[in-house]
Amino acid sequence: EWPLRPGEQPEYTYYITDGKVVMVNKDDPTDTKELSRTGASYYVIDTSTNILYYVMFGRNIVQENIGEGGSPSFIISGISTVGALKLDPKERVLYFTDAIKGQIEKYDIATGERSVIYRGLTNPTKLTFSKGKMTWTEGTGTTIKVVSGTPTGSTPMTIGRYPSFTGEETSVVYNPVNMKYYFVRDGNVMEYSPETSSVETVSEEPATSIAISPSGKVVFATENKQVISMDTETGETKVIQETDYVIEEFVPDESGDVPDESGDYMDTSGDGDNAPSEEEISFVSEVEDAAPNQYYFYISGGAIIKVNKDDPEDTTTISRAGGRNYVYDQKTKTLYFLKFNTVVKETLGSDEEPVTLVDGIQASGNMIVDKMGGKLYVTDIITGKIIAYDLNTMEKSTIYTGLMIPNNLTPSDKFSKILWTENSGESSVLYSGSVTGGDKVEVARSPVIDGSEDSYLLIDAANALYVVRDSNLIKVDLNSREQTVVDSDVSALTAGPMGVVIYGKTNGDVVKADVETDETTKIATMPGKIDEFSTSFSGPDKSLFPAAVYYTAGDTLKKYIPGRDEDPTEVKKEKSTDCDSALIPLL
Repeated sequence: EWPLRPGEQPEYTYYITDGKVVMVNKDDPTDTKELSRTGASYYVIDTSTNILYYVMFGRNIVQENIGEGGSPSFIISGISTVGALKLDPKERVLYFTDAIKGQIEKYDIATGERSVIYRGLTNPTKLTFSKGKMTWTEGTGTTIKVVSGTPTGSTPMTIGRYPSFTGEETSVVYNPVNMKYYFVRDGNVMEYSPETSSVETVSEEPATSIAISPSGKVVFATENKQVISMDTETGETKVIQETDYVIEEFVPDESGDVPDESGDYMDTSGDGDNAPSEEEISFVSEVEDAAPNQYYFYISGGAIIKVNKDDPEDTTTISRAGGRNYVYDQKTKTLYFLKFNTVVKETLGSDEEPVTLVDGIQASGNMIVDKMGGKLYVTDIITGKIIAYDLNTMEKSTIYTGLMIPNNLTPSDKFSKILWTENSGESSVLYSGSVTGGDKVEVARSPVIDGSEDSYLLIDAANALYVVRDSNLIKVDLNSREQTVVDSDVSALTAGPMGVVIYGKTNGDVVKADVETDETTKIATMPGKIDEFSTSFSGPDKSLFPAAVYYTAGDTLKKYIPGRDEDPTEVKKEKSTDCDSALIPLL
């Protein structure tokens, strides 16, 4: 056994596989523990303190003492979208990228100080901290480049561009012995020479992760559950470890190094971009509804909340390992969500296994579903694509390509169009386009938007754009570019018919706003904060019809259909035959 520090041997070896942190007892390799957290991604672990750090729901960084079983605590929040998370185990500093704001930040674990070390970047992802250097990937498609910098923020240097790098590489690690860079692409170990800008395949083993040892050897794990050391001068390879798992990432120890021949093959390199499965949180056992419309649903805290309309205190949290961006079809009881970088479909209450609808996404931005039209749309921020999937024919097609970090996909004009943002920060642009593809049309750009907004809603008839930014609902007149703050503490936004905008507030209130007068009226109160609405469409012309909002008033259950009803109506607590009640929008 290779000691992590002279004279000291920790109890466990750690590595990451299938979106989990695996702990292996060095004295008894059959004694393993798997650590994973619902909604988490980008695991890093400080082996000297047994503290696990990870990203929760894509925007917050959490710490948890897995040695003492302490409760998780949020240490960093307010990140637009985390593109990578790394740990310097020597200095005890976390590094992470904000892909939307175009920044690389660091967080001093000891002092709690947070600072930006690089800004003005284009979609920074795949951050690597190794041998005193940082490397990261910027751009998309043919604009991909790999950049090198330092933790102190010295002037960054582009070390390679497309086609030497395609964006499909794992972490790019630097070898100070021969001053070359190594990475895994398509399962091959590749060597890149900045001097000649040449890329060479040095091993065709089915590699999964890579690191550099103290003596300059390349150490990589394979799909065959082996760890191999390769001499960069002779090309000779040696199997130094057989494992029970496919290692997707090497976990750093205090030295930050990988021994040449050891069972503790550890380094600060690796992507860590796999979300987890659940631990100590059992899957929800879906019950057969006594009535098809007995429940309504909304999204809060990154999970679906299922509320019994007859008993609002009867709530169930539905979440899936690595799941996010949930869309639920009440009529078919079908749940759609992003898991890792795939789109998954699951029928709740059935014995059917979840089905992957779309895979091969490099980095998913977000997903929307036209339930009545039977179409699903998802963005790939790395390859710059918007992908459409027909839920009936199961055909997949790319409707837009060559986009710059497409994100914030939003339905528009009764789902005949879609909105999305490109770039971020001062270069953000909001576009509109047909769901069948074609030319895109610019709607607004910075400083009207900056890509950090939570919601976008375009009202063509009024030539107005509504956005939620910093919890404020803002109305933008696209003719004059004048901005008006309609309300504060807003958490969700959706369209309503006949010039009505519907939004949720952090206290659970559901409010309607008149597009012409900006007059606001509270129409319901939900049991918790609403993070997202899901809108249903009905009628032969697909006229927009937000479904009934259900809420309780004393002992009476009421419903209200925004834009149609003048006042809420009482609902009988037995099974309803009103077809509108089958259209539940609150996701």
